[in-house]
Amino acid sequence: MSTIVISNIKAKGETASRAVSGVASAWGKFDGSLATPAFNESVNFSSIVDNGTGNYNMSFTNNISYPYSFQGSCGDHNFGTTTIRILVVAADNQQPTSSGFRCFSLYVGNANAVTNFDLDYGFITIHGDLA
Repeated sequence: MSTIVISNIKAKGETASRAVSGVASAWGKFDGSLATPAFNESVNFSSIVDNGTGNYNMSFTNNISYPYSFQGSCGDHNFGTTTIRILVVAADNQQPTSSGFRCFSLYVGNANAVTNFDLDYGFITIHGDLA
């Protein structure tokens, strides 16, 4: 396989270029409500491990240098509009690594109680340098 080395990219039809470092190093859409959570679509994610309700380990196919930036969102068809659903990374003091990270899906319900839940859909984007 050949490697092309560039500093900036510009997609066909775009008027401006951007730094290659601004392109996501990994992204994925996954279902955490399955008996074995799985990615529906992904780039540079190799697996999900279910550690319990709303508790997942995500592994990269190709390592990403830590620190990296994590953005996540999630949802569930069973909750009403009075809940806030969030996806957080390494909330249990387990530091993310170059090979992956732990994340949690949580909801805030009545009386501001925070509870883990198995999400129907989660979206994750990672920005960082491939190791």
